[in-house]
Amino acid sequence: MITKIFNTMNKYTIPLLIIVMFSGFTVKSQDISRFFPEKDLITTGIYYYPEHWNENQWERDIKKISDMGFEFVHLAEFAWFKMELTGLD
Repeated sequence: MITKIFNTMNKYTIPLLIIVMFSGFTVKSQDISRFFPEKDLITTGIYYYPEHWNENQWERDIKKISDMGFEFVHLAEFAWFKMELTGLD
């Protein structure tokens, strides 16, 4: 008797679980801007040191940085000594 109930339960449980699992994918998510207004979000950036890389790699690197969605790039932090004017220039 118990085996028969268990087999019947298993017979209906698996398809029911599959239906429930896939029906969850159709649920509409909440509007994120309601909780996180665009003006309050943090911008993301990256540090990039071109002076440490071959010049022929710069264009590739900047394209990758852009493709990843970074909003600003902090660069040449340690290169000022090469760019800064001195009294002799």
